[in-house]
Amino acid sequence: PQGLMDTARRLLEGALDLDTGSPHSTSQELVLYIAYLCARIENAAMFLLAKEREGTLRGVVLSQETKATLAKGAQALQGLLRGREQSMLAVLKSWLGDVTAEIAKISFCPMTGPPVDKKNGDDDDDDD
Repeated sequence: PQGLMDTARRLLEGALDLDTGSPHSTSQELVLYIAYLCARIENAAMFLLAKEREGTLRGVVLSQETKATLAKGAQALQGLLRGREQSMLAVLKSWLGDVTAEIAKISFCPMTGPPVDKKNGDDDDDDD
């Protein structure tokens, strides 16, 4: 598992470096995919460790070295996903704040007409 855990960590570090700070960047889909992949790997490692502690792995025996590798790798992924200041969680919160602010600028009611940009009072119709 050492190769998988190291590769996942490096991928996630690269994804964090790709973040431009905008949820509309061209790298956004790649960043999200890598975050999803690494979260799955971290979850699988934690599942294996928990089931091994419970003794419910159905005949699968993890060596001490494998357990240590999984634990260390999962901890590193957890830090990059949601533990540190520069984490994927911080990136997603930033993106959510940007999108929420953009949505708040636009008001739309199906009964009164097209969206109106509260910032400049202009609607989205191109007929003026």
